[in-house]
Amino acid sequence: MRRLDTLVMLTDGDYSNENRGTPQQRDIETAFADAISQLLFAEGAMQPKIDAAIHVARAGGPALIGPLDRLDDLLARKVGTEIRVDVADGIVHA
Repeated sequence: MRRLDTLVMLTDGDYSNENRGTPQQRDIETAFADAISQLLFAEGAMQPKIDAAIHVARAGGPALIGPLDRLDDLLARKVGTEIRVDVADGIVHA
């Protein structure tokens, strides 16, 4: 299997959010692909990005989801969500 480079997906939010739009909303900084696959996101909005990120992470490359206007910060890991297969804590919140 060929290792993939990093997938970058740009959106309007600083992070992917768990429980978006509720008082329990939490920003996701880093997530283990298997752990984030158990969460539900808005269909047609964030869910397709999460699904693609999980696919890339499982193929060997990290995936980043973050703000269009802060690409440099996303690549420097100052903002945004990174999905990988080597996150010991499952999901790390920002």
